[in-house]
Amino acid sequence: MSESNAAIPSPNPLVRFWRSPGVRWSILLFVALRLGLSGFALAARATLPDVITPDPVLRPYVGMEPETNPWLEPWQRWDTLYYQAIAERGYAAFESSAFAPPLYPLLMRWVGLAVGGNTLFAGLIVSSLAYLAALIYFYRLTRMETDERVARYATVYLALFPTAFFFLAGYAESLLLLSVVAALYHARRHEWLMAGVWAALAPLARVQGFALFPVLAYEVARVWREAGMQRVMAILGLTLAGVGLVAFPVYGWLALGKSPAQIMTMHSGRFRGRFTIPGVAIFVATGLLISGRFLQADYFDLGFCLLFVGLTALALRWLPAVYGVYSLLMLALILTKVSDFEALLSVSRYVLALFPGFIVLGRLGASRAWVHRLIVYPSIVGLLYLTGQFVIWGWVA
Repeated sequence: MSESNAAIPSPNPLVRFWRSPGVRWSILLFVALRLGLSGFALAARATLPDVITPDPVLRPYVGMEPETNPWLEPWQRWDTLYYQAIAERGYAAFESSAFAPPLYPLLMRWVGLAVGGNTLFAGLIVSSLAYLAALIYFYRLTRMETDERVARYATVYLALFPTAFFFLAGYAESLLLLSVVAALYHARRHEWLMAGVWAALAPLARVQGFALFPVLAYEVARVWREAGMQRVMAILGLTLAGVGLVAFPVYGWLALGKSPAQIMTMHSGRFRGRFTIPGVAIFVATGLLISGRFLQADYFDLGFCLLFVGLTALALRWLPAVYGVYSLLMLALILTKVSDFEALLSVSRYVLALFPGFIVLGRLGASRAWVHRLIVYPSIVGLLYLTGQFVIWGWVA
């Protein structure tokens, strides 16, 4: 029996929430992954020496103390340490600190006050809660646009994607996913103020969140004629989104002395990166592959990039237009950067925000059992492999 049919009205809001669409399914996935990957990370960590020597390139601790708790330590890797440094020391923590918008390190700092000042633990709490909320929103959005069967499959594919462990790590990926999915869920329901609030949070979570404002503006313009009295609410929601759009650039300019151009250059310049015409990085990566100068991570970056180019094309055909617009803008923003270190730097992680692609996968997997198996089995293997690489300081996006 489906969750919607099984639900019996209850005066208790917690009971109603528990019985509402997607909650139990999302909680089941979340708990299984949080516990399963935590145990797997602990086992993978056992393959390393007890004491890890910090290295400015291979193991950059950015002046942070290595974690001693065995359950937390495997997650203190790469950008997590940069977020920790900003949370504890502010934007003066290191030279390129302004690459990161403030929402995630700020939440790490605030939650850290409740857990003895441990910003790593706080970051994992923030990421986990945001991830759970994102799964619930994603399930409901997919169910609203398709049906319950597709929603279940799509949520599983999102949760098991090979780089989905970043949603549970000390990264801002789960906050970005939550904000963009929630914003579009409320926008599609014409709940404009809620859509505006969530859209305002997206660029404060990750730079890629800037793509959400024009998408929300597109959706407002699309329904403008039928909006009637809702037009005022739509404009207010769009205004809220605009405030979030300019908040960090204005703060960076006034408080940090960094112009918006400097902040974007700082973001693109990490790992010898630079801005380019969207899509050029694909040709650069292909050239490196042909020449034999590919890193292991490059294979995943190029493969996942091409996968989501194809899924975006299908999203344009199968889903309402706003999802195609979102996917195209987000994909273009992701592909504006190329790096001398790794052509498609971190694309394996960035594609997690391209959630319409997972709705497309849900439609494909729900229609044929062999397609479902073709998606799930390699995803599980990839998720375990890349999680293990991350834990042992391997570069995986």
